Amino acid sequence: MPKTGSEEWNTGIKDFIEKIKTDKNFAKDYGNLGPIYGYQWRSWPAYAKASAGKPAHKYYIDQLKNVIEEIKKNPDSRRLIVSAWNVADLEEMAKAGLPPCHLLFQFYVSGNNPATGERGKLSCQLYQRSCDTFLGVPFNIASYSLFTMIIAQICELEVGEFVWTGGDVHLYSNHLEQAKLQLTRRNDIRPLPKMKINKEKKKIEDFTIDDFELVDYNPHEGIKAPIAV
Repeated sequence: MPKTGSEEWNTGIKDFIEKIKTDKNFAKDYGNLGPIYGYQWRSWPAYAKASAGKPAHKYYIDQLKNVIEEIKKNPDSRRLIVSAWNVADLEEMAKAGLPPCHLLFQFYVSGNNPATGERGKLSCQLYQRSCDTFLGVPFNIASYSLFTMIIAQICELEVGEFVWTGGDVHLYSNHLEQAKLQLTRRNDIRPLPKMKINKEKKKIEDFTIDDFELVDYNPHEGIKAPIAV
């Protein structure tokens, strides 16, 4: 097996990703992460006991749909939570890769006043149990920030804050030099870009990549780092 981060290893990863994209049978066998993240968000398995002549049966809970409906109906709720940490499925998740790292998020609506017509602000807090500081965390912060913007639009709310909370926060040894390079740029912090979202979209299932435009994005040159396994 090639050494993690080596040229041979990186080439193998690229070939693997390309095969996942182009070979349906290969993707079915090797590209399935198991019952993780989106599966738990939208298809959390549940079981109903037998009652009134009906047999016990399995059904699925769409947590994301439920939390969106609850934000609209009861924005002051303290139960606006979606969890991916399904203990019953952890072993199955581990077989395919890893149990969820970013495992629970909670929404909070502030300043909502229907009497005056003032729209509240939607904030989101994420708890992440295991945090790859250099590669993973920046992506998680960006993706959940965008996710918060999407849910705010669907629920006709303004965008509040995204709050990130980390448990085991670590910097891998093969990311040290990249992190040092990143730190040399702290005296050249550039203005943040703006995200434009198609205002006509009101259902989460209707969004496509074409509904998003990142404006005034002026990044530094990318810093590559191997994925630590």
